[in-house]
Amino acid sequence: MPVYDCTLVLNSQLDEAALEAEIKIAKELVERFGGKIVADNRIGMRRLAYEIRKLTQGYYVSLVFEGTGETIRELESNLRINEAYLRFLTCQFQEFTPRDERLGRWGMQGGPRRHYDRGEDFAGPERNWEGDE
Repeated sequence: MPVYDCTLVLNSQLDEAALEAEIKIAKELVERFGGKIVADNRIGMRRLAYEIRKLTQGYYVSLVFEGTGETIRELESNLRINEAYLRFLTCQFQEFTPRDERLGRWGMQGGPRRHYDRGEDFAGPERNWEGDE
């Protein structure tokens, strides 16, 4: 089964017990619809880029799970109707390796897509902006 990462942004005004309950609900939704939780990463309270429902902070959680398209459809439809979740985003991993304790990180392998040592930046290969060739 493919591996997905669902990043959740929860309401920052929830207390600790309510946050734990909402995270547990999201995990149970994944398992109820045929998925299997691989990892969960509590990122914590972060400042939002813009106000959402008059809030400037949100509690971020990343759930990594194996599932199908049906799992994602049901998870997202249930998250949409729950007011505790401000935003969510689900992405599929191309390659996933479990957390490597020695490196202290988990996720995709292969390094960055841009190679700064070769002069690549966000726009691609280095360009001459003055028009000189």
